[in-house]
Amino acid sequence: MFTLILWLLNNKGAILFQKTFNENSKTKVLELFYQDLKRDESFDAEFNESHIVTMKIVPTQELQVHQELKIDDASYLLACSAYQLNERYTDIAMLLRDKLSNKEIAGKLFIGSETVKSHISKMFQIMDAGSRELIVEKLKTKARTFTSGNS
Repeated sequence: MFTLILWLLNNKGAILFQKTFNENSKTKVLELFYQDLKRDESFDAEFNESHIVTMKIVPTQELQVHQELKIDDASYLLACSAYQLNERYTDIAMLLRDKLSNKEIAGKLFIGSETVKSHISKMFQIMDAGSRELIVEKLKTKARTFTSGNS
């Protein structure tokens, strides 16, 4: 069983889609998701993959390990996207915002602490930031531009 968590951005704004599928294949989950999406009148008929801000398909039993997304996370995720952070860097950015240590981040993402350290160093370069705090501040500042309507 897998749960799909998806943030979409279209002309109606940011939309959180979360649904559990009784399937054992991520590919099948995606197929079912697209079928559901075509039947759902709340989504634009012109929906395409460029509207996807972030997508995760996780085993349902591991769902509690992943941070629950809040409505205000949409703008933060958009800011990560604006900085062209990949999915792993975005996961780390979300946890940096929550002030987790490298060890705590590693535990939540099932990777080593040295890998987290390496990813954060690369994020320093991508975002021209010299500290974890500056990464978070830059993302929050960028996120405010999405919530205030200025992009």
